[in-house]
Amino acid sequence: MKYLRTLTVFLLLVIHTCIPDGMASTSHCPDSVCFCRVLDTADCSYRNLSNIPSGLPASIRSLVMSGNPLYSLSDDFFRPVENLTLKNLALDKCNIFRMSTFTLEPLRSLEMLDLSSNKLYNAMLDECTEKLGYSTLKVLNLSENLLFTLDAIYNFLENKWFSNLTDLIMQQSQVRKVEMKSLKNLLYLQTLDLSQNAIEQFSSYGLPTLKTMDLSSNSLPEFPRPCNGSNNPFYPKLENLFLRRNRISETYLLEDYGHCLTALVKLDLSLNPIKIILPFAFVYFKDLTYLYLEQLLGVIEVNKFAFATLNLRELSIGNAVKGYMNVVDFYTFLLYNPFLKNLTLNNINLSLVNTSRMLSKLTNLTSLSILNCDIQNVPTITNLPLLSSIDMSFNSIQSLHAEAFQFLGKLKYISLKSNALTSVTLESLPRVLWDTSDVLIDLSSNPFDCVCSLEWFKLWYENNMNRTSGNASLYTCNTPTQWQEVPLVDFDTADCHELNQYVVMALIIAGVLCLVALSVIVVRRYRWDIKYYIHACKYNKLTSPPVNLRDDFLYDGFVAYNTRDRKWIMAELVEHVERKHNYKLCLHERDIIPGGVYVEDVLESIDFSRKFILVLSNNFMDDQWGRYETAIASHTLAEGGGGKLFLILLEDIRSEYITRSLKVLLKSIGHAEWTKNKNGQKIFWNNVVQNLEKSEK
Repeated sequence: MKYLRTLTVFLLLVIHTCIPDGMASTSHCPDSVCFCRVLDTADCSYRNLSNIPSGLPASIRSLVMSGNPLYSLSDDFFRPVENLTLKNLALDKCNIFRMSTFTLEPLRSLEMLDLSSNKLYNAMLDECTEKLGYSTLKVLNLSENLLFTLDAIYNFLENKWFSNLTDLIMQQSQVRKVEMKSLKNLLYLQTLDLSQNAIEQFSSYGLPTLKTMDLSSNSLPEFPRPCNGSNNPFYPKLENLFLRRNRISETYLLEDYGHCLTALVKLDLSLNPIKIILPFAFVYFKDLTYLYLEQLLGVIEVNKFAFATLNLRELSIGNAVKGYMNVVDFYTFLLYNPFLKNLTLNNINLSLVNTSRMLSKLTNLTSLSILNCDIQNVPTITNLPLLSSIDMSFNSIQSLHAEAFQFLGKLKYISLKSNALTSVTLESLPRVLWDTSDVLIDLSSNPFDCVCSLEWFKLWYENNMNRTSGNASLYTCNTPTQWQEVPLVDFDTADCHELNQYVVMALIIAGVLCLVALSVIVVRRYRWDIKYYIHACKYNKLTSPPVNLRDDFLYDGFVAYNTRDRKWIMAELVEHVERKHNYKLCLHERDIIPGGVYVEDVLESIDFSRKFILVLSNNFMDDQWGRYETAIASHTLAEGGGGKLFLILLEDIRSEYITRSLKVLLKSIGHAEWTKNKNGQKIFWNNVVQNLEKSEK
């Protein structure tokens, strides 16, 4: 589960997703260097400011100062906004290393403060808050600072100014030791996020209001002790506990700890080197509803009745390496879960298991995912009447039979992608599933044998694309050789039918019409050749020499594209631009290192690139992230940065994706259209390279 990573990310998402296209250039604070797209939010981020600018209207409630070189904040730093009712303040990535004693004193109405990604340390935070009175602050983000430890020696959190905190976030702060006693004065604390640190020592203490604790991505060697020596719970209201990616190997105390975590609803122990899960390990977690044991590391033994608990609704279990999970008895380890609704099994070898029998007692199951488990047949499920979703992707299923689905009257989603299906017919699924418009069927990435027996499925797919994965490139022929890698929609079934007199007559008429329209067809067919030779004559050259313009940028161009267009990006764009012309591109899958805040990493990469290149396709425009990057381009154009932008059109964009902002980009910015015509491609690459040769204006 992800909490508020930074206020900047939250506010920027609001700005870029909630404002209509027509308001793209409207600012409600024209007298300030900041930009106010909504009445109550001022975006002053990344403007090289050293102080809070003047001219902010009285309506401002949220102020974003992210990415400015503020360094040291004096007592008077917030005086320009002391008459504003500021509720939310983002000061992340400002290189702040010092704040004076009364710096924060004017922020009397503040509820949310983001100080992440600075150089703050414990003693300084104590110094700047110890003389302040009570505040309204509820959410505090101190991630990526120099805190090192959280114990009684550093008691800044005991100051009155923090007394009303409900959410404390301290990710990536190099914390190695935690004494929960340091938080004893936070009487209203409900959320504590200490993920992505290096915590090795954890000492519990009573926090009666705590509801969510995230200790993911640390080095904890054991499950944090939830109760004292008298078995009194430290966290009686704790509902969510995240221990993902630690070093927890033993679970033998879980049965005892269940008595101390009676309110626990969600538990995540994924990516831990757990050795064994004992029988009835979770039975005393009375309210446990969601249990995640995904990508477990090392060899693990799962015993009979391991997950027996009365209230469990969702269970996800899997191993990082297939074959390393030893399930003592596949037919009992899921027993005594009468209310289980969602089950995910991932990377577990089930090739020799009767999955129908294994699932037979889970009568309330609504969602079933068996992923990468080597199953070769879809089990016939007869006693799961509520099942609405089945996902058996990444297995070895070779054929489908309607009998396996005939008792599933509420089924709305079927995914069998990336299996070994070569043929699909009307008899593969019950007729009602093929004909019901609100049933989604995903059979993508299978090795289809494009022969006449597949004609029925091809026609069904063409008429029901809105009920499939939505990406035609994932439905391709594998055999025979002449159709290999050809999209299913392009598979020609004409040879599957004998010609009759009506077909012959139709062909004769079509031939006459073709002769009449021959001139039009010739011009259209060879239009790229014509354009190419006109282009060559105009510029008296067919190629452009490579130019190395690096300026002070890290990259010559940041490429925004959809991952489903990856093949074209690597085979065409990288090959021509980087290898042939010696330019350096920034690709998010290749050059952005995981672990940071993804939105911020992308924005920084764009700033470090001389050009911002959008590779437009229907995949790109159908994706929420693609629409967000298009909004960034519109924002860049509105601020006069049109010279930085360049568009590449991989295909004709469908009308439903043509927004007002996209029309403005296409009219205002240079672009190149990809084509399969060889001469047209030469024009295309000349346009791309010539655009990269131009320095940003």
